[in-house]
This record gives sequence, C-alpha cells and structure tokens, in this order.
Amino acid sequence: MDGARIGVSGCAKLWVLAAVLVGLYLALAAPNALAGTAEEINALPTLDALNRNESPLSNSGKWSALAWDNSTSSHNTGRVTEAGWGPSDAFATVNGAYWNPATFSDSSGGGEAAAMTMGIGPGNAERYVALWLDMGSPGSAKSGYQLRWVVTSGSTYAVTLAKFSAGTETVLASASGVSIPVGQTLAISDTGGTVTAWKGSGGSLTQLLTASDSSYSSGYAGIEGSGNISHSTAFKAGALVPPPDTTITAGPKGLVVPNVSFSFSGTNSPSGFECALDSGAFEACGSPKPFSGLGEGSHPFRVRALNGGGADATPAERSFQVVAAAKAVSKVPVLDSFERSEVPLASAKFSKTNWAAAIGGTWIGSYRGYG
Repeated sequence: MDGARIGVSGCAKLWVLAAVLVGLYLALAAPNALAGTAEEINALPTLDALNRNESPLSNSGKWSALAWDNSTSSHNTGRVTEAGWGPSDAFATVNGAYWNPATFSDSSGGGEAAAMTMGIGPGNAERYVALWLDMGSPGSAKSGYQLRWVVTSGSTYAVTLAKFSAGTETVLASASGVSIPVGQTLAISDTGGTVTAWKGSGGSLTQLLTASDSSYSSGYAGIEGSGNISHSTAFKAGALVPPPDTTITAGPKGLVVPNVSFSFSGTNSPSGFECALDSGAFEACGSPKPFSGLGEGSHPFRVRALNGGGADATPAERSFQVVAAAKAVSKVPVLDSFERSEVPLASAKFSKTNWAAAIGGTWIGSYRGYG
C-alpha cells in the first residue's frame, strides 16, 4: 500500500510538472506580433462617433457607401440615427460604409486596426454587424478581412474572422456562444501576417480569435451590417505603433551632490515622456530633467516614453546616492597617495614626466614632487 501511495503521488507530481512545462511552452510560443496590440488599439483616435442624422453617412466625404459587385442596389449606407450608425430597415439588405481619407498598411509599423463599440445589439437571430480591414475600394467584389458577429439569441453571438477574395469567403477562425453585451468594443487587427479579433470594455481588450494570413497588407477600413435595430458608435481605425522603449542617455549614478539632471530618449517616435523620482507618481517631463535640493540618501529615478501605442511598459531606471556638498569631499575615493616606488606611477594611470610636463613643471625626484 505504501508503495502504491508513493507511486500515485509521484505520478501526480509528474502531471503537474508536465502541465507547467506545457503552459510555459505556450506562453513562449505566443506570437510576438500580438504583444501590446490591445494597448495600441485603445490608443487609436476615435475617428467618428457615428451619431448621425444625415443620409447618406457622409461626414464631409470621409465616409462612402459600400457598393460591392459594381452595384448600389441593396447596399445602402445605413439608417438615419442620432444614437449611432445602424443598418437600414430591411433585414435582407446589406448596409455599410467605408472610411476613405487614406488607406492603412501593416508594413509601415506595428500593423493596422479598426474598432467600434456596440451601442445596441443587432436584435433578432441571424442579424449581424461587421468590421472590415484591408478592403479594396468598394465598387468591386468583396475583398479584405472581415470580423462579423451574428446574433444567435439575446446577447449571444457566433463570431467569424474571415477573408474575402473576389467575393468568395474563406473562414479563418470562428467561435460560437460568445457573449457580447451592450457597450462592448469589437476590433480587428492585422499585424503583418497575423489577423486577430478583439473584444472588451472600458478600454481593456482581450483576444477573441486569431489566425495566420498574409493575403492583404493594406486597404480601407469599414463597417457593415444587416437588420434594423443595432446602433454602433466610436469608430476607430489607423496604423498601430508599437509602444516605445526608453533609454537614459546621461545622468548621475553612484555618489552625487544634491543637484542633478537626467537626459533620455525613446524609440518609435515618442510623443512625450513621464518621469518619477523615489516613490512618486509619473508626471509629464522633458529631457533634460533637472532635480535640485535633493535630500541625502538613495534616490531611484524612472522615466518612460509615450506614443500612440501607449507608455513604455518597462521604464528606464537609475538609482543614485546623494550626499551633502560639505560632506562630498570626504566621500570621494582616494585615487593615489603618490608614495610610489614604481615607474610608471600607478600602473600607467599616471606618468611622472608626462604629468609634470602637462602642468608646466619638472619632476624633482629627491623631493618626490614637482618644481
């Protein structure tokens, strides 16, 4: 019996170890392209609140109607609404618009993304809303990546991540029974060969679906839907910019007097910096950043760069020790007593003759000094 107990216990430990190793492998194997993408999507500017009372959805020409298959028939821009964009009244009609000032590209930085928030769900079964990315100019057959959520019942949806080519759909990933309550943000991103669907609220997004595909790398972003109930708001679209890395380029370390200054820089075109001293909160700052009248003792300094992708998640940090100016002399290490019998003096750090000449003197050996 004792042997059996030991055997079972040993097996249990092996299973736990195996589970830990598998988890570690999966974590390490996660695609790097997705790191920080949720933060970048949240940092995209809201291009349009989608609260519209005109038809068609125009916004001074920034929006254009979807007109797939070279036809405007049954491809309306959407319903007149002041509560957010919504499909027109006919359930079978496909409605939508695309954002046309410029295209985005996943090859010019961290990637590209589009997002919007669901104000009111599509309503009855089979009605849907969709986000588009890497669309061709609407006027030809459907092309690009589509994130579509279709009502199954209540606030439960079937979600599909697909690509279209010449009007033909290929499903890249899908999930059923997904809860999408009112107020949720849905997003689609393309980060150079990885297409991902996101879902969340309150500025926090998590991965919902992801797939590897590199069929498209640039195009327009847009919205689409069918039915007569849903409202969507806060449309975002744009290029993703990876969060920056920060480097301290100059500043004190070790023992210093109370007045100090730090210089720093950041990668990926930082829009600003935030600094923190000791346990204080981060506050906006510029380079160089001076500090004066610091108290004696140890002081940690932290700085992080900011850009459209957010703040550097690993701020640069440096610690230093402040001593009062009156005490500083006694803290300076003695470099050399000059009571030397070897030549050259101090293992090549000092040269008697060279140093004498540099200060305009002559080495006088008998006096062990300079004249």
